[in-house]
Amino acid sequence: MLDSFLSWFARNRLSIAVVVVFAALALLAYHIHISTDRFAQKYRDYAVLANVSDIGADVPGAQNNPVRMQINDALTQVLANKMTDAQRLALAQHGLELLTFSNKQIDAISPKLDAADASAKEMAASVDFVTSTFAKGLPQKIINEAKERSAAIKDIRAYSYRANADTIRIFEHIVDDKGALPNSYIAELNSSIPAEEQNFNDRQNRYYDLQNIGDEIKLDFADFAKRFSIKNTGE
Repeated sequence: MLDSFLSWFARNRLSIAVVVVFAALALLAYHIHISTDRFAQKYRDYAVLANVSDIGADVPGAQNNPVRMQINDALTQVLANKMTDAQRLALAQHGLELLTFSNKQIDAISPKLDAADASAKEMAASVDFVTSTFAKGLPQKIINEAKERSAAIKDIRAYSYRANADTIRIFEHIVDDKGALPNSYIAELNSSIPAEEQNFNDRQNRYYDLQNIGDEIKLDFADFAKRFSIKNTGE
């Protein structure tokens, strides 16, 4: 019986090897199909939340943000030295109210970012070595870019808080002085202009980074989807 089996195996070992190879390839193809579909779905979930997070980060510093426009206008007016102390006091107090609301807009960045970060972690957990290899590392590249996106938003949030804190100090100083604007304080503010401009430029640069990173992630996923004939929907 054993001799007969060994003889049959010897005669058919090439055919058996072919069957084994095809079975292994079929299992590999099935695994790649399942894992790429899983990653694609996790990416779509992430893309929706990341878009919400991007919009939330854009709100506090947006040029067309009514609150930001009113704050900038109030700051310009109180420093123009073309009003009475009473008028400047009232405007500074209003500016502080606006900044309270602006800080709430910045606060709103955090829960949106946390949701996107949590989704990014789920996306990362859906990737395995085999899929990443056959996808030429695109899943890991997207995951790394998601981390860069999160870092950009965290920087934007920090710069936004810093800008508001600086403006709050100006309004509070004017309120404490009951609307007075002495030349000595104007000179002090003038000396801080370079630092203020640097903070503004740093925040703008991170906004540019955020846009570029988001665009790069979309392109990378489009490439991933094309490689595996996956429908590119997600944003």
